[in-house]
Amino acid sequence: VVRADSDDHAAAVKDAVVKLGGGTYQAQTFTEAKEGMLSLINGAQYGLLAFGALALLASMFGIINTMYISVLERTQQIGLMKALGMRSRDVGKLFRYEAALIGVIGGAIGAGGASLLSLLNPWIVEKLKFEEGMQLLLPEAWQMVALVALLAILGIIASYLPSRKATKLDPIEALRTE
Repeated sequence: VVRADSDDHAAAVKDAVVKLGGGTYQAQTFTEAKEGMLSLINGAQYGLLAFGALALLASMFGIINTMYISVLERTQQIGLMKALGMRSRDVGKLFRYEAALIGVIGGAIGAGGASLLSLLNPWIVEKLKFEEGMQLLLPEAWQMVALVALLAILGIIASYLPSRKATKLDPIEALRTE
């Protein structure tokens, strides 16, 4: 480890070390090492972002399946509601609200889990021997609120086809099903 007396001389010291070794030594300034580490962290973040997008896509298909099964199981109830005068768009709203509620509950559970995980921050910092006061795994409150809102919106989008199927049911035919 070679230290320069100032950041301005770091590049000159690096070049001197490489020249002194005759090409057998490699040298890197702290700034270069930090940039390399940041590029690795950014790559990991993009990988996690892609994984999160896949998880959201899978959850949308789960909501579609859940809502479709719900429409099939409640066909008679839907027929009864429509026979008693409930409008088709109100039936669709019912299923969209239900899907939004699924998204909100899932998001709240995830945000709560992230908040609990953030309690491990001091232990992780100690085990990784980071400097005191380093903050890891600390989600912002606005990020959690945005995630819950996004999941509610995705739930509404995912419920479009099942709620449309529910609105298209004929009340007479729906009441005949078992």
